[in-house]
Amino acid sequence: MDQELDNTVKVLLHKAGESNTFIREEVDKALKAMVNNVTPARALCSLINGGQSHLHSAVRRCTAQHLSEVVERMGPERILCGTKAVADRIFPAAARFAQDSSQQTRYYGRKMLCSMMAHPDFDKALEKYVLPKDFPYIKEAVTSLREKGLGEMPLDTPSAKGRRSQTSSVGHSRSSSTSRDALSVTDRE
Repeated sequence: MDQELDNTVKVLLHKAGESNTFIREEVDKALKAMVNNVTPARALCSLINGGQSHLHSAVRRCTAQHLSEVVERMGPERILCGTKAVADRIFPAAARFAQDSSQQTRYYGRKMLCSMMAHPDFDKALEKYVLPKDFPYIKEAVTSLREKGLGEMPLDTPSAKGRRSQTSSVGHSRSSSTSRDALSVTDRE
C-alpha cells in the first residue's frame, strides 16, 4: 500500500502543474483527502518524495501547501519529540520551501517553521536538521517570523498566458500600424 500511495501522490502532484483549473482543483481535493485519511508520517514521506524537488513551481507550491497541513496536524510536540525520522525530513523540506522562488511556496515553508517554533527545542532542532548552507537564511527567516509574524498569504501572480495575450494584442496593433506606415510611404514614392 505504501508504494501505491507514493506513486499516486507523485502522479497527483505532477498533475498539479497543469494549466487546467479543473484538474488542479481535483488534485487539491484528492491530496487533501489523502492528508486527512493516512497517518501523518505516511503523508509527510509521500509528499516530500513526490514534490519537494520538482522542477515546476506549481508542484512545489502544492507540495508545500499540503505538507504545511500535515505539520499543523502533527503539532510541534509530535514533530520535535517524536521519532528522529520525522524531524529529519520536515526541517530540510521546510527550509527548502522557505527559500523557493515562488512567493506562495515560501509562505508555506515559513508557515511550517512558524507552527514549530513555539516548541522550546525548536532552535536546537533547527541547527541540527537544517543544512549548514541554508542555516543562516533560515535563522534570519525565523527571527523575522518572531518579530513580524507570518503575514498574509501572497496573492496568485497573473499567469504567463494572461501576460502573453496582453502583449500579443499590443504587438499586433503595432505591427498593423507599422505596415500601414510602410504602405503610405510606398504610396508617396
